[in-house]
Amino acid sequence: MGSIGAMGGDQGSSDRYFQDNTNVNEKLVPEGIEGRVPYKGWMEPVVHQMMGGLRQSMGYTG
Repeated sequence: MGSIGAMGGDQGSSDRYFQDNTNVNEKLVPEGIEGRVPYKGWMEPVVHQMMGGLRQSMGYTG
């Protein structure tokens, strides 16, 4: 699953999830949004924080 842009249209994942094109917007439940954020700077602190969140969530799930 993913955003509306990822799941819908001809280039999305509609073929993967066996979706037909009839009223596709009524059936999709997006799991996020898509967009671009202009960013300049070091990625190291961002990746470090994401790794910490992933490590913690994996600990919660066992």
